[in-house]
Amino acid sequence: MHKFFYSKLLKKHIKNKESSLLVVAGGVNDFDVLKNNGYKNVTISNCDERMKESFFSPFSWSYQNAESLTYPDNKFDFVIVHEGLHHCYSPHKALLEMYRVSKVGILCIESKESKLMQLIYKLKLTYKYELSAVFKNNMLFGGVGNSEIPNFIYRWNEREIKKTINSFAPYCNHKIIFNYDYGTPYFLRDKIFLKQTIRILVKILRPILLKEFNLFGFYVEKHNKNSNYFPWLTFEKKKIKLKKDWLKNNWEKTF
Repeated sequence: MHKFFYSKLLKKHIKNKESSLLVVAGGVNDFDVLKNNGYKNVTISNCDERMKESFFSPFSWSYQNAESLTYPDNKFDFVIVHEGLHHCYSPHKALLEMYRVSKVGILCIESKESKLMQLIYKLKLTYKYELSAVFKNNMLFGGVGNSEIPNFIYRWNEREIKKTINSFAPYCNHKIIFNYDYGTPYFLRDKIFLKQTIRILVKILRPILLKEFNLFGFYVEKHNKNSNYFPWLTFEKKKIKLKKDWLKNNWEKTF
């Protein structure tokens, strides 16, 4: 289900298969989904030193820390992350690095911080720290910053994303598209009866609970010369500048 959701969002938001793509915190799952969907100009990156370029051929490979990418601004058409931001020391910093090096937009698939998830916490049906990832990596990798320390599972909500992007690029009202779906949570994988029961409930309650589901994707369109900039700004010679005369005459009216 997770790969299906990933593929669906790629088809929806990145239609040009020739676009240059950077995947941060990437791995084999990204390779499989992007290759199967026909994308060609792809660079997969991660801070895991065990990964090699040969793992991802014919795609490119780059050793990169998502929180401090070495690329210049606007290097790639799109930047993608799939369930990787929560492994960062600062998920917000990584999100903004994605925005910085993108030219057209960013696509993120992460977990949702919803009321339903808060209930699941209280019922002790899931973890707040990702112990499983470290355990599956011989207790040496897979945690925060790919260390042996289990990472806090950072989950997002819509308002937080808007605030983060608008703080970094306070130029316009960004176009942000949110996507939702249900994926079987990891804690249900071996509980067949409970898993099937919940799937039935999901089908019945889908119209009501869609935004509470655990699969959460968001696409952020980056500002460009055609963006509807705030009236106190102008775009000249590839730079955003302040309209000083406008501000002198209107700042008291903007509250």
